[in-house]
Amino acid sequence: VTEYDPNEASFIVKFVSNGDSMITYNDLVNQYNKRDEENSQLYTFKKIVDHRMEGNTLYVEVLWDTDEKTFEKASEIKKTDPVTLAKYILNHHLERKHGCKWAQRYKRDPKVFINLSRMFAARNKITNRFKFGVMVPQGIRQAKLFDANNRNTLWSDAMDKEMNELMKMETFIILDDKSMLPEGYKYIPVHFVFDVKVDGRHKARLCAGGDHTNPDTSEVFSSVVSIENVRMLFLLADLNNLQIVAADISNAYLHAYTREKVWTTLKHGRYQNKCMQINKAQYGLCTSAARWAEALSLVLQQINFKQSKADMDIWMRKNDDVWEYIAVYVDDLIVIAKDAMAVLNEIKLKGKFDLKGVGKPEYYLGGDIYRSEDPASFIKTTMSAKTYLKNICNKIERVFGTTLRNYGTPLEAGYHPELDGSELLDDDDTTKYRMLTGSLNWAVTIGRVDVMFAATTMARYTMHLVLGI
Repeated sequence: VTEYDPNEASFIVKFVSNGDSMITYNDLVNQYNKRDEENSQLYTFKKIVDHRMEGNTLYVEVLWDTDEKTFEKASEIKKTDPVTLAKYILNHHLERKHGCKWAQRYKRDPKVFINLSRMFAARNKITNRFKFGVMVPQGIRQAKLFDANNRNTLWSDAMDKEMNELMKMETFIILDDKSMLPEGYKYIPVHFVFDVKVDGRHKARLCAGGDHTNPDTSEVFSSVVSIENVRMLFLLADLNNLQIVAADISNAYLHAYTREKVWTTLKHGRYQNKCMQINKAQYGLCTSAARWAEALSLVLQQINFKQSKADMDIWMRKNDDVWEYIAVYVDDLIVIAKDAMAVLNEIKLKGKFDLKGVGKPEYYLGGDIYRSEDPASFIKTTMSAKTYLKNICNKIERVFGTTLRNYGTPLEAGYHPELDGSELLDDDDTTKYRMLTGSLNWAVTIGRVDVMFAATTMARYTMHLVLGI
């Protein structure tokens, strides 16, 4: 992007292969998104066609690339496409309205348009992501390319498995035409998110664009068990000679029904381009975690478990002379009981759940778990950050292109970062620094308390980073 023409509201774009062209900002956004549209951070639209005021809040009617029209808060459109919104505000003389004065600076300085377009390109630059040594795709096209390069079908099989599970769980109500939708339903996009599990399993999850909905905040909240309380449960298990078994509930959210009125179209499988009314609490919807928590709580209550007053995600019941416990972290369960497998079978039968990863917990929330079977051992259950730190070190070496060395202390003696007066970091290096401090803080959380002082010290400077730090 080399120049902005305010008369045409278009950019002059110079191509690597020589030549140039005039292109509008919205077309520029679409071009960036086309590189990997299945995993796009932004969902493209054609134009803003209308607006309305509700109190002091401006809503704009957006014509999406699916030809669907919806009213969205102007503040949400501003986050993804401030240029198109500013142009609309100025053309319709809305700049004096509440929350619209910011648009005037685009009229005064055309350079702002060029800078924003370049920022958008940098933000959407596709980078490789690794997990457990496996390169993770960022969209359907890349997943199929990885399969071809690796001469297998692991990612394609993962997508097919996900689609089969969705249909088996009646996640969607299939309609021939969107005119058959009940009144009040809104279109949202969907996309695949890929992952690799600790045991090497390739995972594909179809997620809904929950950022296109605006449910009441009371419908959204859902908590998870704290890792400190999980440690406390391990201690109780050791003191009372109880069994510890972990399990993962397959497609947990899809056991609950959504109350959001949304529909979508699919881009993979035999139902692609069909009108799909979302029936279950699909991953990605803002309220899905809360709906799943409600569904699981009903099952646990039916087998006589009650919520702990200390932690809403620890469930407990009395069994003769001991208490039995269930720790819930979304769809991951840890059962501590005299006969933990029997408790898991109760949950499975009552909730009609498919359980996977059933057995002694070995890896939980980033921490390695080891339990000694020696009856003479005083300490039976321990947690370690070994695997987590190994993965983080590999990630750091890839990101920075260097080999890490061993040090005797986490911080140099006499180091005072508050006295550093070097130049500020750019956005890319700031993101990397926050990744480092965030990873270090989680290592502390799962057991590396020896580096707590260093972690908290360096985390103090995440909002004002300089090169020397």
